[in-house]
Amino acid sequence: MLKFSDFYKHTQSCFSPNGSYVASVVDQKRLVIRNNTASLTIMHVFECQYIIQQWHWSPNSKHILVVNTDKSIIQVWSLMDIYWHGRIKDDSFGIRRVWWSADSTSILCSSEFKLRISVWMLTDNQVRYIQYPKFMEKGCEISPDGKYVAVIENRQGKEGISIYTWSATALFKHIITDTIDLCNIKWSPDSQFLAVWDNCLYYKLLVYGVDGLLHTSYQAYEHGLGIKSIGWSSDSNLIAIGSYDQKVRLLRTSDWKLVSEFYHPSTLDQKFQKSAVSFDFLLYHF
Repeated sequence: MLKFSDFYKHTQSCFSPNGSYVASVVDQKRLVIRNNTASLTIMHVFECQYIIQQWHWSPNSKHILVVNTDKSIIQVWSLMDIYWHGRIKDDSFGIRRVWWSADSTSILCSSEFKLRISVWMLTDNQVRYIQYPKFMEKGCEISPDGKYVAVIENRQGKEGISIYTWSATALFKHIITDTIDLCNIKWSPDSQFLAVWDNCLYYKLLVYGVDGLLHTSYQAYEHGLGIKSIGWSSDSNLIAIGSYDQKVRLLRTSDWKLVSEFYHPSTLDQKFQKSAVSFDFLLYHF
């Protein structure tokens, strides 16, 4: 039979990436870290200066940060060293989006009004800046292997993608894309390719290598709304393109050929429901 823990007061909770801890926000300003066991033993209690509006685990689950964008402040704690505490504040440019680097050693922050992206280094207390970001909430992606960071930039009205070596220490490659209104980017899981696509008014997908070489340019049709979403297979052998024509198209990365199309109607009629795959759900008792 299922067993449940006691009730604990909280507003939001989140598991750590390694599944060992549970972070909970209590009374808006208190962050409680519990061990992910049946007893949910309290490991740490962190008192925050302001109301917690966001919080993010580091990928290695050794640090956790909280954000108050209204006050432009970030507080960081270590679960390995309870005496260590970091604080980032940017009153001049503000803080909008916050995320961790792949190696958990740095914190990236986008500023208000698309002014810059700050890279705060926890190891040496230094900060570096990436200028001319086009977006505040998207358009900056770290490669899965942690070696590069790709940023959609808008320099004097000209769009492009800059690929930096990690921690923004050096510009590795700048790519001028053949797009009208660059919408977003997405790394492949093996960090070999970077998918780039236009906004929904124009159907165009471009795939570049890390070296800036264009591998393919794909356009399914010319008239009508274009790409809605992009997804890579876990082995990077396929890329799925979700479009506004209710179809998902699969491209094979070995030769960039279209291998399949799947149609999903906006409404499910009786005929489609009968032909759809059915799933059986089983309830397991522990």
